[in-house]
Amino acid sequence: MNPAENNSSLQFLKEFETPEHDAVYNVYLKKLSYNASRATKSDDIGVASVNFKTKELKVIKAGTLDRLLDSLFLEGGEIDGTYVRIFLATFRSFCTPKTLTEKLAQMYEDYDGSEKARSATFQQSIISVLSIWLDLYLQDFNEPPSYPCLQALRSFLKKNLPNSDLFNRVQHRFSKFCTDDDSDDGVCVDSVDCADGRYVVHGRTLPSPSKHGELIESVEFSQLNIRTIAEQLTRIDADLFIKLEAHQCLGSTWNQRSKDKANECPTVAATISMFNSVIFTVISTILKDIDLKASKRARVIEKWIYIAQELRILKNFSSLRAIISGLQSSPIFRLKKLWAHVNKEMMEIYTDLAQIFSLESNQIASRELLMKEGTAKVSTQTRRKSKTNGVSDAAMYRYDQSSLCCGTVPYLGTFLSDLTMVDSAFSDYTDSGLVNFEKHRKEFEIVAQINLFQSAAKMYQVEPHRRFCAWFNSMRVYTEDER
Repeated sequence: MNPAENNSSLQFLKEFETPEHDAVYNVYLKKLSYNASRATKSDDIGVASVNFKTKELKVIKAGTLDRLLDSLFLEGGEIDGTYVRIFLATFRSFCTPKTLTEKLAQMYEDYDGSEKARSATFQQSIISVLSIWLDLYLQDFNEPPSYPCLQALRSFLKKNLPNSDLFNRVQHRFSKFCTDDDSDDGVCVDSVDCADGRYVVHGRTLPSPSKHGELIESVEFSQLNIRTIAEQLTRIDADLFIKLEAHQCLGSTWNQRSKDKANECPTVAATISMFNSVIFTVISTILKDIDLKASKRARVIEKWIYIAQELRILKNFSSLRAIISGLQSSPIFRLKKLWAHVNKEMMEIYTDLAQIFSLESNQIASRELLMKEGTAKVSTQTRRKSKTNGVSDAAMYRYDQSSLCCGTVPYLGTFLSDLTMVDSAFSDYTDSGLVNFEKHRKEFEIVAQINLFQSAAKMYQVEPHRRFCAWFNSMRVYTEDER
């Protein structure tokens, strides 16, 4: 008779601390169901029935590093899958990757005792945890030039499992890291590929992408299709979001306690730099020509509103938020005479899009919209057209219906704010000095949402557009005094 847990809710029973005062656990009652067979009196045919019983379930709330590591495994030695994912996503605030590697290696060797069957199960589970870690968080092992964590793992496997698949993977990864390190060209960490060249979202001082060594001719904002701009912004945003390392978003890493955010959180810094670049581009295109009449300048604003609408349809909430922020920035918003020339219907579209990011009730509008459409294949947004001359040309709106099947790029700032709030609300350690693992469970709830949207972002299929890259790279960023 093997009991199987059903989906009924847990009932809290009690909290207790170990006699050694090295861990605090919450104890819950869990209803378990199991199948039992009984024979009828008439024909002795077995009849299946479902019975229930309750079982105490112990969940660690706080503990020392050793006790937290013990909780990676169930009583029989199998890994606790949910706990392993939470631990690997959040451990960096209380333990370095090298220390974790050494601890797991020591646990493996300590289990090599008299109870061979039980020890073998635990040892295999430790190897599984190391394998999962290597698969999900490879960046923890990429510490040039000496790669201490990867070296420690390689030494452990060479000693204990020299013929294992994991050892071969570690060897291959070490060789690849060393090769990549030798060929490093010193490109800034917050740069991303653009067409067949490379541009840096921080500063954007590199030349326009070229083909066969020839620079692309100068491109103006007015020459680019609205749909093209929206798709290319989405391509870059999606690429950065997919590469985002969610654990870098944790409050203990990203908030004010981290003095060197660009180096400690490069993937977060790159995403934010791209967001700011879009804001500056919006401002620059509107202010670029000082001799432009207000009516013509208003057409530039309308084009950005159209682009924002396209981004809403593509479910790219990152650049959508950036465009709205650019239009609401002081250098643009204060130009009252300019806004008076913006078409009324366009103003309605702009107002609707801006309302998505209203700060009311902790940004409830954007949160509900993200939950509703975040993992859906098709946006519920429909395209609204204005009769304004030029910008609303029908050619700008020809698109394949299949292109509406798209991914999602959320606005990262929402998750950063939530994680910062968790970091502020929960202490890292208890009064007795134990790691507060309840805090990390709360953090993982948000990290898991990021991981979910990263999967959705992979649905986009947009090829680089070299003329867009040439224009985007060439945009001037105005100083505070010039705006």
